[in-house]
Amino acid sequence: MNSVLLLLVLFLFVCSFTLMLFLWGRVKRLAEEHAILQSQFEEWKKTKRKEDNEAKKEEIRHHLHMKALDIRNTVFKQTKAPHPRAVEETPVTSGYDSNLLQEMFGSRTAEQMEEYFTAYRTYVDTYWRTTKGGIKKVFRGSPSESYHEFAQVQQASRQLMKKLDDTLVHFQ
Repeated sequence: MNSVLLLLVLFLFVCSFTLMLFLWGRVKRLAEEHAILQSQFEEWKKTKRKEDNEAKKEEIRHHLHMKALDIRNTVFKQTKAPHPRAVEETPVTSGYDSNLLQEMFGSRTAEQMEEYFTAYRTYVDTYWRTTKGGIKKVFRGSPSESYHEFAQVQQASRQLMKKLDDTLVHFQ
């Protein structure tokens, strides 16, 4: 009876050992698969983040390009006749933080984009702003005189147009 009991214990020990060995192999394989899936997931997250940043960059670039074209159109109108309403409705800032622009487009391009808006803001402040902060609606002098006030605005508008056209490339 002792030998049967001993054989039974030995059989249970071998079965337990075999089961443990099988489970250990399975756990090891699952750990390897988990590591592979984890690395694939991390790679997917990086790709997704990059795609999202590219989409955001393109959206910001498009938005700034539209604002830049709006500014250019407004300045072009001023070379023909005074359009104070266009000046009032045109944005004088990019609306974005300079750090964000540098992060998205690099420091050189961001700087040139900001210069575009700064040039327009300076133009508006110099030729269009009243002492009360509004936009001029009436200019002194007769349009037939070459030195009347709006002639100066037209000249400044032509000069600014050249600068804006040279800088507009950075928004495309």
